[in-house]
Amino acid sequence: AHAILDILLMERPDSVHVWCGLSRLLADEGRLPGAEATLRRALRLHPGHGPAWAALGGVLARRGEGEAALDAFHAAITLEPERPCHRVGLAETLLDLGRIDEAAEHIDRALALDDEDASAHMARARLAMLNGRLAEAWEEALWRHRLPAAARPRLPAAPWEGEDLDGARLLLHAESGLADTLMMARFVPVLAECGAAITLVAQPELLPLLEILPGVVRVLPLGRPLPDDLQADYVASLDDLPLLLRVGLHSIPAQPYLTPPPRRIRRIRVPAGILVKVGIAWAGDRPEDSLAFPLALGLATVPGTLLFSLQTGPRADEARRLADPALITDLSPTIADLADLAGRIAEMDMVVAADGPAAHLAAAMGKPVLLLLPHAAQARWMRDRDDTPW
Repeated sequence: AHAILDILLMERPDSVHVWCGLSRLLADEGRLPGAEATLRRALRLHPGHGPAWAALGGVLARRGEGEAALDAFHAAITLEPERPCHRVGLAETLLDLGRIDEAAEHIDRALALDDEDASAHMARARLAMLNGRLAEAWEEALWRHRLPAAARPRLPAAPWEGEDLDGARLLLHAESGLADTLMMARFVPVLAECGAAITLVAQPELLPLLEILPGVVRVLPLGRPLPDDLQADYVASLDDLPLLLRVGLHSIPAQPYLTPPPRRIRRIRVPAGILVKVGIAWAGDRPEDSLAFPLALGLATVPGTLLFSLQTGPRADEARRLADPALITDLSPTIADLADLAGRIAEMDMVVAADGPAAHLAAAMGKPVLLLLPHAAQARWMRDRDDTPW
């Protein structure tokens, strides 16, 4: 794609459409400074190009420059007031900034322009979730299948729509990220109690944890062809289970539902006088969910606590580079996958973590969790709460 765009820019260096195409490619690759620069180049060529202003708003929002993003979206709306997508972009940025009521107005305006705009319905789903209107959120979230390249996968069974599951073979498949799969796995035991024999298709790194859930007779890795011998009567997405089970704010299952495989647990001995073993993880699923390691390290000053790093991934080495074993024990060398992570969490008395795998696993295991959230947190945590039903 880069080669094609390079050729087009050689042939048409003044084409706003080619520069916008390059910006989309760079944004998809996470190269946001470059995406911003190409869009500003496009707007110098054609200041009245509404889609370029809207694209710039999206890039600036991803870079955390919310107020500048609002200005860009307002420019796009001024130029093209009849395009609902510009108002949706504005609304999403307002939600990021916590300006919920203003966002609601622009979502309503977008849907007044086109009541079948999928992105506007998805923004309304986010708004409903933030406000704790879960039934509305689940219903609106069905519009995700009308987004580009987001059609329902073709699977070898009829969609489950609430039929009796006693003796039925149910195929469940993950659809979103690790955090969503972990959260929605709480509904698998509920379906098992209905008599379903469950085949679960999920991220490979989660299979050692999910295969021991009640009712699960088979686990398969997501992203690979299904085996020819797979048989199922019904199929459902994990993300649709709250809607299908009519789950509300006060009916989310709260009991622990995940346990680490026994062979993955390693006993941890601590010095005398230690009252609380605290596992910490400071990097979240998204960059904006993360916090600086020194902020988390401040917990080491609390008498009677002993800190253990549960952080995995590129930032795991910060515990070794920026601190000392006297302050925090780095467990990352003992964590090869999420089953190992669950095994380490099993030894903790509590977990303090950003919105990422450690927090979700600890909650699923019934551990006390202090969740560290940014201002523009994921909608699932809702607004104006100091706790969560999840």
